[in-house]
Amino acid sequence: MKIKKFLKKNKIYFNVLTTLLLGLMAIIVSYNSNVIANEQKQMSYYENTPDFNLSQEVKRDATGYIREIAVKISKFGGKAKNISTRIKSYAHFEIIDQQNNKLNKYIHLTGCFNESYRTGENKGDIRLLKGFDNNIKFDEFTRVMSTELIKNGYTPLLINPLFIIRINYTDFLNNKKEEYYDVSFVDGVLIEKSDFKVELFENKKLSSQSIPITNLDAFKLESYLKIIINKNNDANNLDN
Repeated sequence: MKIKKFLKKNKIYFNVLTTLLLGLMAIIVSYNSNVIANEQKQMSYYENTPDFNLSQEVKRDATGYIREIAVKISKFGGKAKNISTRIKSYAHFEIIDQQNNKLNKYIHLTGCFNESYRTGENKGDIRLLKGFDNNIKFDEFTRVMSTELIKNGYTPLLINPLFIIRINYTDFLNNKKEEYYDVSFVDGVLIEKSDFKVELFENKKLSSQSIPITNLDAFKLESYLKIIINKNNDANNLDN
């Protein structure tokens, strides 16, 4: 009897508590369903996202010296259409000027990769970017420009190549995508959009002041030197 009286007396509290518990359970079930749905959506997205692999292929002479560098682009994984690629080449200079200041320069080069071959496939190997004897030409470029810098009172500390590739494509949702890769070494490395190399690639002023490694005309060396020491080519002054 006491139990019945207790239950009857507190019926309203039990009803409220039951309602709250049922509501809480509904929220938990809904939350878990949303989590599972989002995870499935993400899995579907990544399963359908293409994976690009970039790597260097080198051609050596009889002594083992690298004469030529080519870049192979392969695609695996998800769907991608309307694939296009563009490569830009740079020389990275570290220089000590006449006032003993260290300069950090990126100079746009032309003629490094002037051949592009398509396999016609949409997966596996899809592109090959080449340039005849481009490594020999780059080495000659560094030798000539180092000499010119020294003649004019500059001390070149290093001159290294930098190759950046932009890949544009349309994904399985028909969204236009772009990815940037540094292919200066054997294996290409995906570049974050916040990386200065992306800004470097898209810098129109820098691209308009190019040096052709295929034509190191002695009469043009002075103008090439001006491009190298131009303040707009400094890594800390990449104004578009």
